[in-house]
Amino acid sequence: MIKKIIFKIISKKRIEFLRSNPFFTNGKFRDKIVDIQKYININDKSIGNEPETSVLLSRKFAHIIDKGLHRRDVQAGHSKSIELALNKNLNCINSNNYLKDESIIWAEEKHKLYLNLQESKSIEELAENPENPEINFDSFLKFIKNRRSNRQFTSDLVSDEILLKLAETINWAASSCNKQPNKIFITNNPNLASECLKQCKGGTGFSREIPCFVSFCVDMRGYYLPHEMYLPHIDASLGAQNFYLALQTFNLSGTSLSWALKDDKEERKLRELLNIPDYYQIIFNSVIGYASKNYITPSRKSINSSISIIK
Repeated sequence: MIKKIIFKIISKKRIEFLRSNPFFTNGKFRDKIVDIQKYININDKSIGNEPETSVLLSRKFAHIIDKGLHRRDVQAGHSKSIELALNKNLNCINSNNYLKDESIIWAEEKHKLYLNLQESKSIEELAENPENPEINFDSFLKFIKNRRSNRQFTSDLVSDEILLKLAETINWAASSCNKQPNKIFITNNPNLASECLKQCKGGTGFSREIPCFVSFCVDMRGYYLPHEMYLPHIDASLGAQNFYLALQTFNLSGTSLSWALKDDKEERKLRELLNIPDYYQIIFNSVIGYASKNYITPSRKSINSSISIIK
């Protein structure tokens, strides 16, 4: 009770400030702190008010509920706080008449299963028999080894139809707590793609033909910051790995471009060119197209240097 009264009199932000110790940091670290603080401020304004934020959080809390429902020893009476959070966010979606996608319908189904469990005290086991893969390891490894980061492209355009199929592979990537926060902002207009490439340091060695530019972004409204400040990079990378492998099925090649050294001017310009909202963090970018030359395979380190098996 005393804690609640203090929070009402003095804001939580002010308390955090009072508890913090002063420290000195160089400009590069300061830039990172300012960057993540920007998303913290956005989240403070959006949580509980925007259905888009509730969509991300509904997937998260439904995922936590779902993990419990899949347990063989599942019992009623657990995870009530998670259920309340899920219910709150589903109500926000419904009260705003937000158009539900399949992931939200799934979240509602998990919520109903949880409530039924509390009443009936039992639930049918949630499980399916695993399916055998249609590809063996050797074929899959060969497919992975054939991936290249080419920088020489033909003038052939990448169609919207292909880009939509590639985007689907990102949706099926693993993500932290199943938030599915990834979104790619793409242009297959070569002139616009070239302008986007100019905003990226290290964007050298490319041919004049820049068929398609991709920005891998993550909706930051679904993260508890700063505690989860590193998770967006993991989520984006998991989605991008699916994307890059899928490129090969269309005989396309993609090259990643680091965004770590971007400055404020480059970020503002890229957001302007691709209409990227402020609440999306740009994680990294890529150029894709049909390769006119296939780069020579770089050697890889030994397997033994990549694994340590502890018995």
